[in-house]
Amino acid sequence: MRSLEIPSLTTHPYGFPSFLPWILFTAIAFLAACGGTAPFQNLPEKVVKQPQSEVLDPIKFVNGSLCDNGDQVLKSLDSNTLTSTSWGVGREVVVSLPVGSKQSEFHLFLDNRDKLVGIISITRDGLELGPYPEIRRWLTQTKKTGFIVESNVDTSAEGIQHASYHLERGEKYLHSVVALSRTATPILYIDSRVLPGFAGILAANSKRFLQRIEGVGASTLVEEQEDFLALQQFAGAEIDRVGLCDDPSPDRAVEGYRNALKIGFQNTLYEAESYHRTGLAYRDQEKFSQAIAAMQKSLKVRPAIAEVHHHMGTVYERMSDAKRAIESYLTAVRLRPNYLVARFHLATAYVEVDPKRSIREFETYLALAENRKREQNRLQKAKEHLIRLKQN
Repeated sequence: MRSLEIPSLTTHPYGFPSFLPWILFTAIAFLAACGGTAPFQNLPEKVVKQPQSEVLDPIKFVNGSLCDNGDQVLKSLDSNTLTSTSWGVGREVVVSLPVGSKQSEFHLFLDNRDKLVGIISITRDGLELGPYPEIRRWLTQTKKTGFIVESNVDTSAEGIQHASYHLERGEKYLHSVVALSRTATPILYIDSRVLPGFAGILAANSKRFLQRIEGVGASTLVEEQEDFLALQQFAGAEIDRVGLCDDPSPDRAVEGYRNALKIGFQNTLYEAESYHRTGLAYRDQEKFSQAIAAMQKSLKVRPAIAEVHHHMGTVYERMSDAKRAIESYLTAVRLRPNYLVARFHLATAYVEVDPKRSIREFETYLALAENRKREQNRLQKAKEHLIRLKQN
C-alpha cells in the first residue's frame, strides 16, 4: 500500500486543533456521577460502569492493562526493543509490536507511581480496516470529529485526505482512534487507550502523535512544559481521589492538586477546579473547614459555578449548618434551575426547618426528574419524603 505523504495539517473549520480543549474536558467528565461542574463533573466514589462496545480489535496490548505496575508490564517485553524517556514526573516507553500484518509503535505512559495510565499505538503507514467489519461499524457509531490533512502527492481534490477522530467511553478508560480515508474503507493510524484524567495530555489527535504518521512534518505546536506538568499533576490527583487504580486516597489527591496549583495553569478553569477538587478531597477526609476554604478559593476564581455552591452545601450539611447548606443549594439552583441533585438536596435540607417549602421543592424536583433513569434512586426517596411530609 502506498504510504501517505502529508507534509502539513490544515485546521478544519470545525476540527483539529480547535476541539483539543474539548478532549481535555471530556476526559474529566468521563468520571462523572450525577452532579458536577460542567465540563468538569463530580467524580464517583468508584469507576463509572458504562459498557464498552464489543469490537473484534486487532490492536490489543496483551502485555498488560491500564493501572498495572510498569515493571510488571515491561518484564514480559524484549528489553532490547524498548526505549525509555522521561515524561514529566513519569516515563514514556516505546516498543515495536505487530498489529495484524503491520508493525506498530506502542507508546506506554507511566505516571509518578509507575502506573500505566496510557497506551497509544501508532501504525505509521496505516492499517487497512477491510478485514475488520466490527471496527468499521464501531467507527460509525462513536463520537466523531473531522479534520483535514493535506497530501503533497498532488494539489487536486484527490490530494486532500479526510481524517476523523473517534472517541468512546469505556468501563475504565477512554478509547480513541484516528483514521484517514483515501477510499471507501477507512485506514487506522492511531489507537489510544487512556485513563480519563490523562486523556487531555495524551490526546490521540494531537500533533505530537499525528506527526508519527509516515509523511507528516514536524509539529508547529510547542507544548508549554509548565502547563503540561500542572495538568499531569491534576490528572494524577483525579485518579487518586476517586480510586480508579487503587483505593481512593484523598491525601495523595490533595498533594497532587497542590503541586498543580504551585506549578500553575494557563487556563483559570483548571485553577478553579483544582481548588474545588481539593475541597472535595478534604470533605472525604471530614476536614470540613479546609473543604469550605478551598471551595471559596475556587469561587474567587470563577464565582458563578453551580456545582461548587452545591458541594459547599453538602459540606455545610455534614457540619449540621442547615442555614448555610440551604443558602448554598439555593444559589446552585438559581444558577442552574434544572440542577437535579442540588434540587433534591435543597428539598431534603428543608425537611426539618420548613416542611411546607420542602414539599414544594420535592414536587419541583419530581416534575424535573421524572423518567430520568439516573435519578431513579433519588426519585424513590423523594416520593417517600413527600408521603411522610403530607401525612404530618
